[in-house]
Amino acid sequence: MSRPLLQLALDHTSLEAAQRDVALLQDHVDIVEAGTILCLTEGLSAVKALRAQCPEKIIVADWKVADA
Repeated sequence: MSRPLLQLALDHTSLEAAQRDVALLQDHVDIVEAGTILCLTEGLSAVKALRAQCPEKIIVADWKVADA
C-alpha cells in the first residue's frame, strides 16, 4: 500500500504570505493548494508563482464558488 499524500492548503489573502508558508513546509508536503481566497485575491498569478516555487509538487487551484 502506498502512503497517503499530504496537502498544504494556502487560504491566504496575499501571495507573499502563502509563499512564506510554502518555503517553510514544502519539504514536508506532496500537494500545494492555492485556496479559494488566494485564487480570488491574487488570480492565476498565484498558481504560476507557486508552480515556479515548487515545480516538483502537485499544484491544485481551488476556484470553487460555494461549498455544497
